[in-house]
Amino acid sequence: MSRSNVYRDPPPPTSDRHHRPTLRRASADPARPLHLRAARPGGVTSRVRRLLLLAVLVLPVLLAACAAPHPGVRANAARPGARADAVRPGGVHHSAHRASARRVSARAAAPPATAPGAQAASVDTAAPTDPSGPCALPLTGARMSEGVTPWDDTYVRPLGTVRAAMVFVRFPDHRPTVTPARLARQYLPGLTRFYADASYGRLRLDVRPQVAYAEVPHSAADYGVRRGAPYAATAAFVHDAVAAARSADPGLDLDGDQALYLVADPDAPGVDHDATAATTLTDRDAIDTGGGTPIRQVALVWEGDTPDPGVLDHETGHLFGLPDLYLDPAPAGASGDPDPTALVGDWDVMADQSATAPEPLAWHKWKLGWLAPGQVDCVTGAGASRHTLTPTEVPGGTKLVVVRRSATEAYAVEARGRYGNDRAMCSPGVLLYHVRTDVDALRGPVDVRDAHPATPGCARSREPAMADATLRPGDTYSTGDGASRIAVTVNGRDTDGSYQVSVAVGQGGA
Repeated sequence: MSRSNVYRDPPPPTSDRHHRPTLRRASADPARPLHLRAARPGGVTSRVRRLLLLAVLVLPVLLAACAAPHPGVRANAARPGARADAVRPGGVHHSAHRASARRVSARAAAPPATAPGAQAASVDTAAPTDPSGPCALPLTGARMSEGVTPWDDTYVRPLGTVRAAMVFVRFPDHRPTVTPARLARQYLPGLTRFYADASYGRLRLDVRPQVAYAEVPHSAADYGVRRGAPYAATAAFVHDAVAAARSADPGLDLDGDQALYLVADPDAPGVDHDATAATTLTDRDAIDTGGGTPIRQVALVWEGDTPDPGVLDHETGHLFGLPDLYLDPAPAGASGDPDPTALVGDWDVMADQSATAPEPLAWHKWKLGWLAPGQVDCVTGAGASRHTLTPTEVPGGTKLVVVRRSATEAYAVEARGRYGNDRAMCSPGVLLYHVRTDVDALRGPVDVRDAHPATPGCARSREPAMADATLRPGDTYSTGDGASRIAVTVNGRDTDGSYQVSVAVGQGGA
């Protein structure tokens, strides 16, 4: 691909797919030279004294250097995958992509990456607030709307410390061969690290795994928990599991918990590995915590004994109110096979639990309260504007440019880099996507624009053609015509990893 190319939207498709129409540098402290006073020349005693003095002065410096974090962003364990239907109270969100063979995520083998000049700490100290202003599109009646305001109290607010118990469930017709401790290690601390990094330290997930199985009264087959099962079947299993957990451990304390993870014996007969889901319980079915607010958000983990590590990252996103970004039913891809990730590719864990770039989109970070005022630039009218975007994976700086089109539609621009959760991504750069707040989950509320549609992309990605969707320095992508035209140009990349971006609305030319 030649640089300085201008990429435009393709002609409107004939299918029912959406039409396609707009760091701060944290410089490292200079190395400080170590000055040593020369000892007097002399015999062995003098040399010994010099050596002792050298050891006393140099050793603390070496120890401090070993203990200090590497400049940049802490890279944590990667995790793959995707989830299914997100629902209103009384509904269930199921797992996706189970028809395809499991594979080892490229993230697991990727080397750690740090942002040049990025902050050493992963905590962003700027105080977040609820999204506001003309670009903060409101919620609509769509299922799990992508609107960012007001906050929907149906879901767990992912700020501060969020407590949850993890209960391991066995069935009377099977003796488990996998211990709860081993199951817990498959999900923790990967889950908590993923969200600590994604939230810039603003969320601390306190997930407490139980040490023993709780036995429910019926077999897995009798409960009938499977993909697409009626809500009543799910609710019955949840309540039997909670009762069994309390019976097995009378000291089980759910007071103050906001969510619950139920992990089924992976080898039990009748356990449907396609049934992993998040569910929102009705007020009537909410779990009594013995004093605190009842628990309505529950993740049911019906995985095999070697699950995708990212399965709970995705499922937990549902507990926070994030929608599925993959398509169900899935359209046919270029090969003729179903292609559920055609609109978003690997660019958010809510699109694919095995994503090579699973970091939540900056739009989602704004929605969840992880961005502070000043980290979102809002464009509402015609004209040209310039922006400096820092990668969404690292703390600090402007994270998002929003071009408002209507009360239910916007374009979003963000920078992505090989840091933290995204260290195995295929193609760093600037991501452009279309957001519709009036489109249901699973129906394409987010549509990432592919800046390089003619290239093969990245073979290790779930959606190879979308893996290089980002714009690079010299690239321009335009959509729409006349007053509705939007053009995004990447003017350059700074040494600290930030990008210089121009946005033109309603103007001719690139």
